[in-house]
Amino acid sequence: MKFSAFTQNFLSICSLFLVLTFSSGVFAASENDKGAEATAKEAELAPTPPPTFGEETNACIACHKNETADLYKQWERSKHYSIGIGCYECHAADPSDKSAKLHNNFRLAEAVTAETCGNCHTDELALFKKSVHKDSIACANCHSDHAITAIKIDPTRLLIMQNCGGCHEAEYNSYKRTYHGQVATLGYNNTAKCYNCHGNHSIQKVDSPESMVSPDNRLNTCHQCHKNASKGFLSFYPHGNTHDIKKYPAMWFASKFMILLLAGVFTISWLHCALWFYREHKERQSTEVRIKVDKAKEDTTHIKRFSAGWRLAHLALAVAVIGLVLTGTTVLYADSFWAPTVMKLIGGAPVAAIIHRISALTFIVIFFGHMVVM
Repeated sequence: MKFSAFTQNFLSICSLFLVLTFSSGVFAASENDKGAEATAKEAELAPTPPPTFGEETNACIACHKNETADLYKQWERSKHYSIGIGCYECHAADPSDKSAKLHNNFRLAEAVTAETCGNCHTDELALFKKSVHKDSIACANCHSDHAITAIKIDPTRLLIMQNCGGCHEAEYNSYKRTYHGQVATLGYNNTAKCYNCHGNHSIQKVDSPESMVSPDNRLNTCHQCHKNASKGFLSFYPHGNTHDIKKYPAMWFASKFMILLLAGVFTISWLHCALWFYREHKERQSTEVRIKVDKAKEDTTHIKRFSAGWRLAHLALAVAVIGLVLTGTTVLYADSFWAPTVMKLIGGAPVAAIIHRISALTFIVIFFGHMVVM
């Protein structure tokens, strides 16, 4: 099957971008896989003797390994299990606890309190007692209960972020619409999460002078990630809502403008392609003889529509637009089923950010270059 020059160029552009994108994704993924394999190999070679538990915990295991198998499996995969922290260490009731219940000759607390966790985590408990959370939640609300894992790994940090949404649903939903939240939703840990800005164990009310997000402290908080951040960073709305025209009018208008702009660009682009393909279809069905360049008479005058420079500029512009759309929509629809897979193929959020910036710079240069030349 033969294609016209337009169709061939269009398919070549798409193929080139897919090859570049997939290559960057495979390279980044291979590097990550090497690191993961090395970590797994080190863990496999490291001595891991089975943990030893006390008589009370062993009695718990004898029953609950079968009666509450799901909870037991969560605990078995937890950080606590690996270091020998068993059921009784957390669930044993304090002698002064009047609400304790007798269960198989063991006095057990109805709930694991922060004070219980503080038996081991003394520094964290001291900070927690000074926080706004001290009388409203327990450690398990943020860290989970039986499935506690090391806080230094990405899944744990992302889980804690999600647990914030259990109480602060509106704030969490608005956070997910920002770039910080979109990247985190995709499963990457390289952007700020709730506790990076608000603090963790010593978190304070937003209007408290000691809060990390108070007007006097907010810029210093931004400096944790954005070392050279100016006061202009304070104009950023970390919980801005594009649906709230009263509170965020600028964001509302900008959002609606971008929606109309995207709809217009795609409509014109798709209509242009559809009409062009229709024209080709009609020409193929036509019985009229079409002049071919290689069969034209020598005295026929041919005009070159685009020079090599213009063709290269159009190719770069097309690749830039595809790059902007692919990386932008993947982040914009981070909670969709396909976005994590596409982001992984691209090479991850950091790679996507680089592709987006290069594509944007290319687009701007070519756009203004057209204006200057023409």
